[in-house]
Amino acid sequence: MNLQIDSGWTSDWGGDAVLPASWEKPEQNPRNATSTINPRLVMPLAALMVTCPATEATQAVCERAVLPVSSGQGAPRRLRFANWIAVAPSPVTIPDLTPSLVEGLRNRFGFSDNSLGEIFGVSRQTVYNWRSKKTTADSPERIRALAESLSRIDDSDAPYIQRAIFYPSADGRLIQDVLTDDGWAAGGQEAVDALVQELAAKAQQLSVRDQKTLARLNKSNPNSMG
Repeated sequence: MNLQIDSGWTSDWGGDAVLPASWEKPEQNPRNATSTINPRLVMPLAALMVTCPATEATQAVCERAVLPVSSGQGAPRRLRFANWIAVAPSPVTIPDLTPSLVEGLRNRFGFSDNSLGEIFGVSRQTVYNWRSKKTTADSPERIRALAESLSRIDDSDAPYIQRAIFYPSADGRLIQDVLTDDGWAAGGQEAVDALVQELAAKAQQLSVRDQKTLARLNKSNPNSMG
């Protein structure tokens, strides 16, 4: 004996039209098992089954043209489907410029490891480890700030920076004060630039004074010239 079920539903396209559908249980009569399905459900199911192949891009997007379900005519409606592909983040490597900056300060201005250690508040051995790449600086931005400020000094005044760098400013501050944790947090690069500019003026005064002294000595003893 075959069991047949009749059912109906309300259509969104045609008001309360009743559309019959029937199923025969296949386990009872497998040879005669048939089913009738509302043909208007075929197109929505087909549209939902459209898939988009994955590509190498982070987001793969494809489009499919689907005719409106309500009629067999009309302009196609475009559906967008997106597949998100996880991309493993690659670490960003930042080069350590501290060794080259320290060597530049030593070569141009004649700073020793001991002098640089006093400026940055570390030991002489720590400065040596920086430039030999044995260790990295805890605050490389302060080393970079001082190197950038000193790079603006004229070559003629550069030899005098080794002496003037430890002079106090007009308000009594030292270069070490603006490079400490508190000093850097309060002033940063701007405070370093302002103090170095003042020290550069003092280095220029030392240069002018030495030139005058040398000229006076040469004038008093002409035989010493050449």
